[in-house]
Amino acid sequence: MGGKNEVYIGSEQADARSILGVPIEGLPSGGEALVYNPATGVWEPGSASPSSMVGTEFVYRPGGTASGNVYTSWSTMMTAVATRDGPKVIVIDTSAGAASVPAGTWDLTGVILRGYKPGFTTLTVVEGVTFTKLRSVDGLTIDFSGSTAPISDIVAGGDVFALSYLAKLVVSGSGPMISVPAGALLVLVQDGQVAKNNYEVIDLATSTSTAFLYLGNRAVLEGDSIRGVASSSLSIQLYGSAMSVGLTAGDYTNFAGSFALVRKDAALRIGYDKTASGLTATDVKNAIDELDTNTETVQTNLDNHEADAGNPHSVTAAQSGAIPTTEKAAANGVAPLDGVAQVPAVNLPNVEALSTLGAAGKVPVSEGTTLAMKDLEDIRTDGDANTVPISDGAGAISMALANCLIKGKKGSSGTISAGEVVYPSGWNVGGWHEFELAKADSASTMPAIGIAIESFTNTTFGHVKVIGQLTGLDTQTPDFNVGDDLYVSAATAGALTKTAPTGTNLVQKIAQCLRRNISVGVIEIFGAGRENALPNLPQDKIWVGNGSGVPTETAHIAIGAAGRFTSAGGDAIEDVTLTGVTATSKIFATLNVEGSTPRAIVTAEYQTTDTVRVTFDGDPSTDHEFSVFYI
Repeated sequence: MGGKNEVYIGSEQADARSILGVPIEGLPSGGEALVYNPATGVWEPGSASPSSMVGTEFVYRPGGTASGNVYTSWSTMMTAVATRDGPKVIVIDTSAGAASVPAGTWDLTGVILRGYKPGFTTLTVVEGVTFTKLRSVDGLTIDFSGSTAPISDIVAGGDVFALSYLAKLVVSGSGPMISVPAGALLVLVQDGQVAKNNYEVIDLATSTSTAFLYLGNRAVLEGDSIRGVASSSLSIQLYGSAMSVGLTAGDYTNFAGSFALVRKDAALRIGYDKTASGLTATDVKNAIDELDTNTETVQTNLDNHEADAGNPHSVTAAQSGAIPTTEKAAANGVAPLDGVAQVPAVNLPNVEALSTLGAAGKVPVSEGTTLAMKDLEDIRTDGDANTVPISDGAGAISMALANCLIKGKKGSSGTISAGEVVYPSGWNVGGWHEFELAKADSASTMPAIGIAIESFTNTTFGHVKVIGQLTGLDTQTPDFNVGDDLYVSAATAGALTKTAPTGTNLVQKIAQCLRRNISVGVIEIFGAGRENALPNLPQDKIWVGNGSGVPTETAHIAIGAAGRFTSAGGDAIEDVTLTGVTATSKIFATLNVEGSTPRAIVTAEYQTTDTVRVTFDGDPSTDHEFSVFYI
C-alpha cells in the first residue's frame, strides 16, 4: 500500500466532531456513525455506510450498447440523471472501453460515483470539466488530466468529501483536482486513496484554506499529494490501523502552511470511565507518545549491539558452531588455508593414484579411453597476462597470446588509451609491434587493424584486439546505440564514429555497438584490417579499370552537344551548327542512313564558332542522315 504519494482513507466510522475537535455544520456529536445524504449534500447520523445508500442507478458504459439504464454517452446520461429526484448512483463500467468525462459543468448533487470493479476502474476527467456537489466516490479511480481544478465548490465553514472502498484520486495533468477556497474546510473520510502523479491532488489555495484528513483502517498517506500557500492549514489524524507514511511537513514539497499530526488510534480503542479515572484522550495519547520514544531507544540500543564487532558476551567457539582447531589439517577433519587463501599442497589429494604413468608435478589428462599424466610445467612458469595454453599437437603445451590479440607498444611518444582505434606503424628491432592512432582522412594512417583493450605508451606494452567483444567502454557519451555500425573517425585520431566518413575520406567499418553504457559499454570488433566499404569518390570522377584490372579514379567525359542532320544531295561538304563547339573540341561524326549512292564521312572538323564542317568521300546523289557531337 504504498509508497510516496498515496492515501488510503480508512473505513472506520466515528464521531467526526470529536475526532477533529472543530465545529463543522452538518456533522453530529456523540459516537454516532456518519451517513452522507446526497439529497441535501451533508453528512447525517445513521446506521448505514455511505456506499449502501443506493437510489436510482445509472450505468455509464462507453463503447458498449445503450439499453435501459445503460448509457454510452456521458451527456445523455446526465440529462437522464437530472430528471430523477433523490439519491442516485452512477456506476462507471469500463468493460467495453475507457471512460472519460467531457468538458462541461455537471451537477452531481446527491450522486455517488462508483466503480464497476473497485480498485480496477478508472474515470478520466479532462480540462474544462466542472463538478457541482461531487462529494462521494466509491470504488472508483478518478484521473484528472487537466490544469484547472474540476472541484472547487467546497463550502466555507466546513465540507466533507468521502472516498470509500478503494476509491482513488490521481492527477496526471498539471493542476489540482480539488481546490479549497478561502475560509473553506475540507474533511476527507472513509476508505479511499489520494495519489499524486504529475501534480498534487488537493490545493489549499489561500491563507485561510484548511484541510483535515481522517485516516482510518488500511489508510496510507502519501507525501506530495497536497500543496498549500503560507498560513494555510493541514491536519492529519490517524485512527485504527492507519499506516504512518508521509506524515511530516517535509513530505509535502509544495506545502508552506502549518502542519499537524495527531495519533488517536490507540486512544479510541481504550475503554475506561474518564469521569472516575480522570484520564482524558490527551493523557492516553501522551502515554502512547512516551511509549513510542522508549521503543525507539530500545531499538537504537539493539542496533548498536548488533553492530558491535567484538565479543561482549564471551561466546565460545563451541557455542557458535566454529570448527575446533584440533580438527584442522587432521584426519577426517578439514583442510586449512595458507597465507594466500589456498589449500597447502600437503593437504591436497594424491593425483598420482589416478594413473600409473605419472610422477610428481604432473596432472591427469584424458586421452579418450584412458588417463595419462602430463607435465604442465610451461603453464605454471609462464604467467603473462592475456595468454592461453596452446597445444602443439605432439603432446607439449605452452602459453601463447590469444589469436585475437596483438601485443606491442606505441611507435612514438604519447599514450594510446583503451578503446582507441590503431593501425600497425612498424616493427621494433627489440621484437615487438608498434602502433599509432588510426584516422580516416589519410591513407598513411589507414586501414585500422584493431582497438586497444588497455592503455599503453612507447615504453609500456599493451594489447590490441582485432576481433571479438570489447567491454568496459563509454558508449553513452559518443551517443552510440545498440546496433549502430562504428567507423574509424576522419575527424579525431583513434576515435570511433557512428557516421560513415564522406568526401575524400576513407571508409572502414570496424565494429558494432552491443551495449550503451557510460562505463560498461560493449562493442563487437569485426577485425577486417582494410577499408571494407565502398570508398568515397570526389565530384566529377569515375572508376575506370586499368590494365591490371584495378579500379582507378578518372575524370569523367562530358558531351558538350550533339545533333542529327541531313545532307543535301549533290554536295560533298556539309556545314552544320553545333552550339558550344570550339577549336579545341574533339568532334565526332557518324553516318546513320545512307542515300542511294553511299558515301563515307572523311572528316568532321571545327569550321568557325558553333559550326562544324563534315566532308564526305564523294558527292552523294541523294540525302544522307548523320550525327555529330563533341567533347
